[in-house]
Amino acid sequence: TSGESTRELAKNSKRLVWDELRNQIIVNKYYLRSGVTIEEMAQYLKIGRTTLSNFINNEEGMNFNMWVNSLRVEEAKCILINNPTYSLIQIAEMTGYSESSNFSRQFKLITNESPSVWRQSCQS
Repeated sequence: TSGESTRELAKNSKRLVWDELRNQIIVNKYYLRSGVTIEEMAQYLKIGRTTLSNFINNEEGMNFNMWVNSLRVEEAKCILINNPTYSLIQIAEMTGYSESSNFSRQFKLITNESPSVWRQSCQS
C-alpha cells in the first residue's frame, strides 16, 4: 500500500538524519567530554534534546547514558590496545570519566571484563 511506502520513506529519512548526527558525534568525539549531558550534546548538534533522545532510544536501542558509555568503552579499548603503558586512570580521563572506578565499572558492565583483564587478554 502507499501508506506503507510513505512510512518506509519516513523511516529511511530518519535513519539518514540520525546517521549524519551520529557521525558528527563520533567525528567530534563529543561523548569524550567529561560530564557531557544530553542537553549539551543536543546544543552541539543544533537539535532539540527530545529529538536527540528519541534518535538514541529508537536507533541505538538504549538511553543516552548507556550509549555514551558504550562509545567511551569502544574508545578505551582502542587506547588500551594502542597504548599499553597508559594507566587506567589516564585512560579514564581520556575517555571522559572523572573517576577511574566509574570507568572500570562501566567497562566491566559492557565487556564483562575489567579493563586490566581485557587488556591482558588482548596482549596474549
